[in-house]
Amino acid sequence: MSEPGASATAGISGVIEALDRLKSYLSGYKPDTRSVTYDYRSGTSEMTLKITVPDNRGRKVGNIKIPREEGYEIREMFSSGDFRPVGAKWEQNADYWILDPEKLPTGENFMLRLNNENVNQDVFKEIIDLNVPEDPMSKSGVDQYWVQSSIRDPKTLQDIYQDFKINNVDLNIRVGVQPCFSTGIPDDVTDRIERTRELIEASNEGDRNALSSAHVRRREARKQGSVTEQEIANLIRSLARPSKFGEFLSIESPYRRENIDSKTFGNEVFPEEISVEIATNLNLEQQAAKGTLKFQKEDYTDHIQEETSDLI
Repeated sequence: MSEPGASATAGISGVIEALDRLKSYLSGYKPDTRSVTYDYRSGTSEMTLKITVPDNRGRKVGNIKIPREEGYEIREMFSSGDFRPVGAKWEQNADYWILDPEKLPTGENFMLRLNNENVNQDVFKEIIDLNVPEDPMSKSGVDQYWVQSSIRDPKTLQDIYQDFKINNVDLNIRVGVQPCFSTGIPDDVTDRIERTRELIEASNEGDRNALSSAHVRRREARKQGSVTEQEIANLIRSLARPSKFGEFLSIESPYRRENIDSKTFGNEVFPEEISVEIATNLNLEQQAAKGTLKFQKEDYTDHIQEETSDLI
């Protein structure tokens, strides 16, 4: 898409200029922008225009052309009055979308819907401001993450567009959970997992002395319980599954929870953090969205302790 990025524009005006440039290719047909919709998650946009094509000799002047380099594709064209699809088809070559006005049906007002399937991410930086905290506010055993998203310069957009939307504005919050596991899981269980990890690391490094010492430490640690290290690891991972972890989360409207990703273990005994994705929609009516994600940290720690107490 040719909509400029941050380096090419000063604020939202660059985005407006790009949309206006698209309209300029239809300047002979009184283009009127009815709606502009961006989808933050999918990186797409949709624009609906009303154009006026007089049902007279003017239709013989020449074809309507829209350069393909603008990134838009013609999705639909229908009559403005009864919303019936227009039979005339847009043709395309390597450079343009082309329509012969003579093939249009009777009537002069038409709606044109265009899609862009590859919006540059810099465009979203120009039109949206996101605020996601790295660290929570903690109160009474609850970690609270205050988030905000808003449309930049909404007044300018209101002066130009009847309908302007940004759907699926995603925010990613990394919820710290390592203290919950290190506190909730018995020390003997933690020690067994640590000894197993040391053994694996020593084996990978090929250090015979370190490997021998790691074997001894692991053997001593295994005397502390009857379950295997794999069973312990499976239980710990089950405690971080989205379905379970989600029970200890809440998010205020107008945000909604979209996804929880607990695949952050790596080589660690416990996950350091769990990624929580929330989303909202912004428009000229709801120009900003504020809310708090709450994590019941103390309750989650207690739950971990209850589930792992039998491992000793």
